[in-house]
Amino acid sequence: MIRVLLADVQKLIREGLKALLEQESDLQVIADVDNGFDAVEQTEALQPDVVLMDLTMPKMDGISATRTICERFPDIRVLVLTASDDAIAIRHALQVGAQGYLLKDMSPDELANAVRTAYKGFTQLSPGILQKVMADSIEGDGESSWHHSDSADLPPSLMPNVLPFVPTQRRVLGNAIQSSSNLPPGFSKLTARERQVLKLIAEGSSNREIAQTLDISEGTVKNHVASILGRLNLRDRTQAAIVANSVMPLLN
Repeated sequence: MIRVLLADVQKLIREGLKALLEQESDLQVIADVDNGFDAVEQTEALQPDVVLMDLTMPKMDGISATRTICERFPDIRVLVLTASDDAIAIRHALQVGAQGYLLKDMSPDELANAVRTAYKGFTQLSPGILQKVMADSIEGDGESSWHHSDSADLPPSLMPNVLPFVPTQRRVLGNAIQSSSNLPPGFSKLTARERQVLKLIAEGSSNREIAQTLDISEGTVKNHVASILGRLNLRDRTQAAIVANSVMPLLN
C-alpha cells in the first residue's frame, strides 16, 4: 500500500483528489493539509510514501515545503501537482528535490500511475514539462515568486530517472461522492446545462468538443464554464475537472 499525503490550499481539490486516489486498491490517502508548514509537520509525524504538493499555499509555499521535506526525509517522494506550467517554478521544484512535476489537467489514471512511478524512485513529468524547462531560461530576479539563489542547473540525476509519461484513457469514477451532504458548496445552484458541461469537462473534453456534443457555440460553452467556476469558487477548469470527477455519479 502506497501512503499518500495531500497538500493543497483548496478543500474541494483535496477532497476530489482523495476520492480519485482511493478508488485505487494500492493507494491510501493518510492525511490532507492546506499549507506547506502543516505538510512538513504531517510528513514528519506520519511518514507518508508520497506527498502531492501544490505550489501556492499560505504559511509556507510548496517550493519551500518540498525543499524541507526532501532535505529532512530523503526517502519520501514529493510530487508537485499544480495548475502552473511556469518554467521557473518547474526548475525550482526539481532543484529542491521534487520527484516530479504534474499538471492538474491529467486524468485520474494518469495521476495514480504517476504516484506509483514516483514511489519506485523515477521522476514523472507531465507532457511537455521537460521540453519547456530545458528550452526556457531564467532571466533576472523577481520574475517569479519561486526565484531563489540556487543554481539554475537541474539535478544531474534527473535525466536518467525520467520515465516517459504515457497518457491513459480518461475514466469516470463510479462512486466518489454519493451523499448530497458531501456536495461542494454551490453545486446545487448549477443548472442542468452547467452540469452537462461539468460532466464533459471531467471526461476531458475541450470547449470545442463540448460545443459539438451539446450543439451549442464555443462562446456559450465558455460562458457556462465561467459560471461553473464562479458557483463552485474555483480558479480554473483544471480544478473544475478534479472536482467534477469527485461528483461524477451526480452528473449522470
